[in-house]
Amino acid sequence: MLEQRSESPRTKLPRRKRAREAERSKVRQRPVPRRRSAAMIALALALLAGTTLAFNHLLSSASETSPVLVVSSHIARGEAITADHLQVAELPQETSLESVPADEMAGVVGQVAAVGLVPGATLSPGGFTTTLAPEEGSAFVGVALDSSQMPAHTLVAGDQVRIVDTPGSQSDPPLESPHAILATVLSVTELEGTGVKVVDLEVGADEAPGLAARAATGRVALVLDAAGES
Repeated sequence: MLEQRSESPRTKLPRRKRAREAERSKVRQRPVPRRRSAAMIALALALLAGTTLAFNHLLSSASETSPVLVVSSHIARGEAITADHLQVAELPQETSLESVPADEMAGVVGQVAAVGLVPGATLSPGGFTTTLAPEEGSAFVGVALDSSQMPAHTLVAGDQVRIVDTPGSQSDPPLESPHAILATVLSVTELEGTGVKVVDLEVGADEAPGLAARAATGRVALVLDAAGES
């Protein structure tokens, strides 16, 4: 007696319907085209290469330096610059900081500081000059003094001083505090064989005429003040 096999629900589907389902299954399982994958890989590699080149450029720029002049000890405005005032340091080439190349040291030595320079500061082209000019609102006055009119202490550029009126040689000492003019020392020049030193001073422009007139009489004396006290 023949057995009757029951057909599964799938075998009962019409052939056309089964064919459509098979086609849909192939579409769902279809892999991503190789062309698209290759393009994405190429783009990723290009981005990686560009990033690497940019990083290497920055690293190389940061490591490139140039020798420049740096202030090693305090230099007062108006003071002559010596080799002992300077040292050489390496400065990144990409910096925007103004500087003076180390090989120009010989041209800097002997010039005067245009401003007060502090240790550790990078020397800039505007930090020195061959001839110092008065700042706005100030003037330069030279005062000739002998040893009795000034302290034995060595005066240097930047010292704060007062120029004080003194009485004549035969006059009595003043009963009131004499008139004094505040000033800053720029330089001191000794007149050889005379015992006289000419002290160049920077004073307020309104005080300059009076100081020049007093200095011409010789009846003045210089008082050296502690820094910041004048």
